[in-house]
Amino acid sequence: MKKIILIISILISCCANAQLSLDSCQSKARRNFPLIHQLDLIEKTKELNVSNAVRGYLPKLNILGIAGYVDGLPDFTIPGMTSSSGNDQFKLIGIVQLNQPIWDGGYSRAQKISAETNAEVEKQQIEVQFHQLKERVNQIFFGLLMIDEQLTLQNLLNDNLNKTLENLNVAYSQGAAKSADLDMIKVEILQVQQQKVTLQSQRKTYAGMLSYMINEPVDDNTKLQTPEIDTTVLYQEIHRVEQDLYQKQIDFFQAQNKLLNAQIMPKVGLMGFAVGLTPEMDVVTSSINHLLIAGVSLSWNIDGLYTRGNDKNVIKTNIEKIQNQNDVFIYNTTLQQSQQKSDIDKWKGLLITDEEVVALRENIRKTSEVKYENGVYTMTDLIRDMNAETLARQTMAIHKMEYLMSLYNYKLVIGDK
Repeated sequence: MKKIILIISILISCCANAQLSLDSCQSKARRNFPLIHQLDLIEKTKELNVSNAVRGYLPKLNILGIAGYVDGLPDFTIPGMTSSSGNDQFKLIGIVQLNQPIWDGGYSRAQKISAETNAEVEKQQIEVQFHQLKERVNQIFFGLLMIDEQLTLQNLLNDNLNKTLENLNVAYSQGAAKSADLDMIKVEILQVQQQKVTLQSQRKTYAGMLSYMINEPVDDNTKLQTPEIDTTVLYQEIHRVEQDLYQKQIDFFQAQNKLLNAQIMPKVGLMGFAVGLTPEMDVVTSSINHLLIAGVSLSWNIDGLYTRGNDKNVIKTNIEKIQNQNDVFIYNTTLQQSQQKSDIDKWKGLLITDEEVVALRENIRKTSEVKYENGVYTMTDLIRDMNAETLARQTMAIHKMEYLMSLYNYKLVIGDK
């Protein structure tokens, strides 16, 4: 029993210390996104279409039955013999034709490639939507991180104010502090509590959205892991899922071009042809009730030649349109890349001076506490310097988050590979 309790305690401790990373949130959001099921459906559809294309080489059987009067049959009459046949008879005719394709001009293979490339286009369209999902996860994740940073700073300010309040209570009991100073500190503590309530409400909203997206509880005890600063992304080239989509669309139209070529090719196969008649038909001195033919068949449908030129021009025009869309996309993405780089440089530059500002504000606040204790400073002056230090720390925390966000947004702009 003790071992079981120990194991449970360890598991609870691990869960309590578990942290959500940005990458894990991205993966969980992708798995939980309803559109993920479309990938399996597209794959199943592709397999069925490819299977249908391959079955183009299976034997083809045509059966035709005719019952009715036949008029105009030749009347073969030889002197000295009588013919039982007439030129107006009721007959049953059965026709069976069996074709075994040997070569279909590459049509089945072209159909298979067309089905595969079409499936790839549909999959890539979904990947584009997954990329948009990443942007939303990033916004919520970094929003939560920024709120957590502000809550941490509010807790730090609250601790400092409470410490000051304790010292003031001691001083007041000894007649060395004014009641008005106590009231001012209490007001500041209450205002900090109000700000914490506002931040906690915002965090609850963001946590609810993230929880819904990753299908996992996210509450006040959930810790988020701050992503590492990776500047190597600044040296990577643009490679977005949209570019892959444009290329797969081009591949699809090139497959359609091959399908056009295959449609006008002659087709070769083995052919069997059987005709059965009842009643028999007299021909000269013998009668026949069936006819069998076997051999090699050659068919060539040239209807596609009439529209071949226009069809190829349509495909060429569609490919050019897609290439133009890709060029426009690269143009706009390059502008975004430039803007994002400017933001990165801005936040990085601000962070350089933030630490120095915080250090100076901390020194000023400590000096203010000494001055207040010596009666040189008023409580208003001390609170002003405490708030200034807190504001400097908040500004540095926000700049750090903005810097991280700009790096990860840059990563999304050029392609999160």
